[in-house]
This record gives sequence, C-alpha cells and structure tokens, in this order.
Amino acid sequence: MKKVIFALAVILPFMSCKKSAPVTTGCEVNVTNIAGVYTISSIKYKSSSSAAETDLFALMQDCQKDDTYELKADGTIVISEAANNCGLPPLPGTPTNWVLTDNNTRLEMGDYLTIVSFDCAKLVVEQKNVMADGDSKTITYEKQ
Repeated sequence: MKKVIFALAVILPFMSCKKSAPVTTGCEVNVTNIAGVYTISSIKYKSSSSAAETDLFALMQDCQKDDTYELKADGTIVISEAANNCGLPPLPGTPTNWVLTDNNTRLEMGDYLTIVSFDCAKLVVEQKNVMADGDSKTITYEKQ
C-alpha cells in the first residue's frame, strides 16, 4: 500500500488549469536554476479544497524518503537510492525526462506539475485531480 501511495505521489498524470506564475524569491525559474539533485521533504494530499491535509510523506518508508532525484540540465532524470536502500528497482513508468512548460510555470516530469514556488533551494509543485476531480497533492523538493 505504501508503494502505491508513493507511486501516486510521484507518477500520476494530471491536467491543471492554473497558469499563474510561481512565487520566487530572487531565483528565476529556468532549466539552469532548476537543474540539481533533490530529495522530497514533504508530500501533502487534500481530497478537496475544503478537506484536511493528509501527510503522505509520513506514510512513506524510510528507504524511500532519502532517495535522490537528479534533474539534469539536459532534461534527463536520475533517481537514486541513498543510504537506506529499499532493494527495489525503480517503479514502472518512473520518469526519465523533465521539461519546463507554459512559460516556466509547469514542470513536466511524468506528470504535469504546477510550480507553486521556487527559491533555488526549495521547489514546491502542485498536482490537481490526482485520484478524483477537485483533489490536490503538493510535493516539496529540497535541493541538496
């Protein structure tokens, strides 16, 4: 079950209508600045805009929490196990490419993720209509 939740947190595609610019603090959203090695520090899920948040990150196994996601400037992704190795191969459908779209407001990485904020150290993205219409998931990536 935890693997399914993790897969949903990282891989499910969606379409978002939100087109507003991401909140930035002196750091332009572009390929050069986004490129880097990240770990996930937070995954929050809401079944509707008025629902309470569920902490999906707390449900992940420790061996998944320390995995790294290297977004290379050439548009490729390398997902690596860290010290706590789950001993599992990458999930089927794991994205291997990434691209910025919609005037650098969306990150396409297997899913269409709306960039909520980016400060060159922390990248926060949102995915809408993950499992049902009106739900959302917010993922925070910390640059290493």
